[in-house]
Amino acid sequence: MAKVYPEKRQGNVIGYVADLGKQPNGKRLKKFFKTVAEAESFIGSHEKEPLDAGFLHDHKNEFLHSYERCKEMGVSLNDVVEFYSKHGARKGNPAIQAVIDSLLAGMERAGRKPTYIVSISKHLSKFTLYVGKDTLIGDVTEEKVTNFVFKKHEHVAAVTKMNLIRNLSVLFNYAIKKNFIGFNPVSKVDKPSVKFEVPKVLTPEDFVTLLNRCLKKKWDDRLTVFILVGFCGIRTQEACQLTWSDIDLDNSKVTVPARVAKKGSFRRNVIPENAMKWLRLIRDDRRKGAIIGNNSVALLRSAVKYAHISHTKNCLRHSFCSYALENGMPLADVVAMMGHNGNPAMINSHYRNIVEPKAAKKWWAIAPSQAAA
Repeated sequence: MAKVYPEKRQGNVIGYVADLGKQPNGKRLKKFFKTVAEAESFIGSHEKEPLDAGFLHDHKNEFLHSYERCKEMGVSLNDVVEFYSKHGARKGNPAIQAVIDSLLAGMERAGRKPTYIVSISKHLSKFTLYVGKDTLIGDVTEEKVTNFVFKKHEHVAAVTKMNLIRNLSVLFNYAIKKNFIGFNPVSKVDKPSVKFEVPKVLTPEDFVTLLNRCLKKKWDDRLTVFILVGFCGIRTQEACQLTWSDIDLDNSKVTVPARVAKKGSFRRNVIPENAMKWLRLIRDDRRKGAIIGNNSVALLRSAVKYAHISHTKNCLRHSFCSYALENGMPLADVVAMMGHNGNPAMINSHYRNIVEPKAAKKWWAIAPSQAAA
């Protein structure tokens, strides 16, 4: 007969045991609880819906399979149930692709920038290809994530590995929020060590070559993007989403609206006089719409290729920051023009003193008159 009795240690009651008596296999079924109410509730639920022999027989294979999996991990079936209950998973265990689709749809509804949604979608698609789109979200382990980041992407830079980890964390934190899973397997993955490297910058001579190539070919769209990045500190991705109406040549200002800004923060940057000389050369007030087409990446890459210059990703924006600081622009102004929401001290330590004062003077003197140089 089922009963509840106190469990004592050194004379003190530490909890209560629900004793369900002998089972058909001859063993007693007992379970420990911290309170008498929990123990009595357990007995009550068992007496209402006991597991009969027929049910056990029908689910024998399922129980044995689960038991073997638990044994491999060194835990009991009860441990698994307790863990699942404590971590609040209530809505099942959907396939990873279904969770990704739900995440991206939610981002779109919330008004996240299309470029960010596309970026995170690409990273997550790579992961689903690796583990299988029908893999259940709760079956993704720390080991699978580690292998994806460090084995599948063994030869990529540490910064890229960190981006993979961040995007996967977004996915699993979303799954936790929706109660699909109880914990984030990415949280236990070791983070790669990102070593500081001196930012690559463009030389004034190479920038002159690039701008003149665009001017000669009448690539006004590419010329404008390069000017906005190199002289105004705007991100390339932001510059490619601007329209001609965002450039106010009468007041020497360029607006980066919230719809375009990476962090959603509106800013209005001053266009320096040397940059204005380039923009006045190609001024056409009849222009409407986007500065550059949807194939901006290919267009900019081709311009760099045919200029035959030494150019690396983001080096033009790095150049703006480095040459601006070296030429005496206040740090606060540099940070504001770049739309950088991070620590200003990082900008100062990363970009100051990596170019010579003479080169900085040349940079801010680059003008169309140098076309013949």
